Amino acid sequence: IEGLTDRLTHDPFLSASLHDVLSSVTAIRSASSILADGGEIAPEWQARFHRNIFEDSRRLAQSTEALVSYLDAGADIERGISLPQEDVEIWLEGQGWRIAALEETPETDIGDLLAADAAPRGAAARHLAERYLAQYAADVRAVPLAVLAGALAEGIDDPGALASRFGTALPVIFRRLATLPAEAFPDAQPRGLLACDGSGTLIFRKPVPGFDVPRFGAACPLWPLFQALQRPMQPLRQSLHAAAREPQGFTAWAVSEARFPGGFAGPAVIEAWMLIQPEPRGARPADTLNVGASCRICAHADCPARREPPLVATVDAG
Repeated sequence: IEGLTDRLTHDPFLSASLHDVLSSVTAIRSASSILADGGEIAPEWQARFHRNIFEDSRRLAQSTEALVSYLDAGADIERGISLPQEDVEIWLEGQGWRIAALEETPETDIGDLLAADAAPRGAAARHLAERYLAQYAADVRAVPLAVLAGALAEGIDDPGALASRFGTALPVIFRRLATLPAEAFPDAQPRGLLACDGSGTLIFRKPVPGFDVPRFGAACPLWPLFQALQRPMQPLRQSLHAAAREPQGFTAWAVSEARFPGGFAGPAVIEAWMLIQPEPRGARPADTLNVGASCRICAHADCPARREPPLVATVDAG
C-alpha cells in the first residue's frame, strides 16, 4: 500500500492511467444504464450506444493492460528507473552504510571511490554521492572510528554524552553512529538516520526495521525530525511508538542546525537530523508519542496532526 500510495501521488503516468480507466468505466456504465432502463430507444440510437460500449470496452481493456504492465515493471523498482537520492542510498546500503576506505584514510580521493563499478553513475546521483562522501570524511576526522568504538566499549552510547566527550556537534555523532553495525552497540541494534532540509523534504534515509519511512512524499509530521526544524539548535529526545506491521518502540534524538554559505547577505540553509534507536518490545515510557510513516498508511485513529484519511484500518492509542 505504501509503495502504491507514493507512486499514485507522484507518478504522472500512473495518475493518468487510472483516470483513463475510471473514465472508460464511467462511460460504459452510463451507456449501459440507458439501454437497461426499459424505455423505448430508436434503433439508430441503440446502435450508437452499442458501438460506444464496444469502443469504450476496448479502450478499457487496453488501458488496464498497460496499467498492469506498468505496475509489474515497477515491482522491482530498485533495478529500474530511480531518483538520484535513491541511487545513492541503494549504493550505501550495499556498502553496509560504511565507507571502509574513508574510515581508514579520510584523505582518500573521492573520485577513486566513485570509479568503482557499483558506484552511482548518473550525474545528479554522483553529485549527491560526492557531497555525502565529503561529509563522511569530515565526520571521520572529527570522530575517528577507534575513539568512537572505545567510548561505546565504556558503555557511553548516549549521543549527547558522546558529543560532549568529543567536542563536536550532535549531527556528526548521529551520522557516525548510523555507520556502525548492530554488533557495535551494547543492545546489538542498528541505528537509523533521517535528515530533511528546511522545507521538510527528506534528503537522507537510513531505515531501521520497524520504523517505516516513505520513499516519496510527505512523512509523519509528528516525527521529532520536523519538530526540530521549529526549534533550531535545541536537541530533542522522544520515545516513539511506530504504527507498522509489527508495532515497535523507538527512542529518537533530533536537532537542526543552520549554515550560512552565502555569508551575512545570504539565506540560512537549515537541515535537521534524527537518530533512531530501537527499544525492546513491550517498553513504552509514559511520554511515548504515537507516530506513523505517512497519514495514508498510518493506523493511529486519534492523531491530532492527520492530514488525510488512512487507507488502512485504524486503532485507538494504547
